[in-house]
Amino acid sequence: MRIVLCVMALLAIATPGHAQQLTTVTDKLTTPFGGGVVGRITISANQTFTTADGFTIPAGSKTYVTLGAAGSFSVQLAPTIGAAPAGSTYSVDYSLGTAFVHEIWIVPISLAPINLAAVRVIWPKAPNVSIPSSQFLPPPGCVSTQVLRWTTAGWICAPDNTGAVTFDVETPAPSDSGLFQWKPKNGVTLTRISCSTDSGTAAINLEVRTEAAPNTPGTPVLTSPVTCTPSTGVATTFSASAVPGTAPVVLNISSVTGAPLVVRVHVEYQLN
Repeated sequence: MRIVLCVMALLAIATPGHAQQLTTVTDKLTTPFGGGVVGRITISANQTFTTADGFTIPAGSKTYVTLGAAGSFSVQLAPTIGAAPAGSTYSVDYSLGTAFVHEIWIVPISLAPINLAAVRVIWPKAPNVSIPSSQFLPPPGCVSTQVLRWTTAGWICAPDNTGAVTFDVETPAPSDSGLFQWKPKNGVTLTRISCSTDSGTAAINLEVRTEAAPNTPGTPVLTSPVTCTPSTGVATTFSASAVPGTAPVVLNISSVTGAPLVVRVHVEYQLN
């Protein structure tokens, strides 16, 4: 098999004294019956852009790729992800016998060869463009356990599938049991409960009730009450950590000592 690359004008204009970073895109085009496709691919820069390593690719630069006998091809391209301006792309046209196909490619930075699925932009019906998640460049500092979250300041990396709720009860007493109720919108699994007082102590537990009977005692969350003190008490051992969506979670106070003026409760959870 022979692959012919006719590079017409995909030129890099740059002053850096280092080798240009290129990403290899390699794949095979076949017919519905498994045979190799014959034809040529034309790849054009849609706009002038400067790559992350400082090389400038002029608008209209073209690379021609002739498919091999089995429909295979391999081509090296300057990455568009991380380039300026953001959103730079390649226009890709397939000439396959009597068929002509147009695509848009977004090329990531990759030392290992990648396939067509890693560069193709999926064009749904108007008005929006869908880009595969593998082509997103996350904000700096993201780790594998985080997800992208939108804030008023832009996209940030945040913990995946976690949350917390905090509440205070003034002058806590056993008679306050069941008065505070928290109802999560979705099902959650409780992972950690911490609490503190301003002075004295308060022994607390949470209880899962049903929406139909919010005043009827339900299932205790902790195996035994946690004692809240000025230096904080923590509980991570649960007898019933799962809370169905819309199920009321109530605060029970079994005892207090030293007349605390406030008890603060912090509940951490994971979304189910």
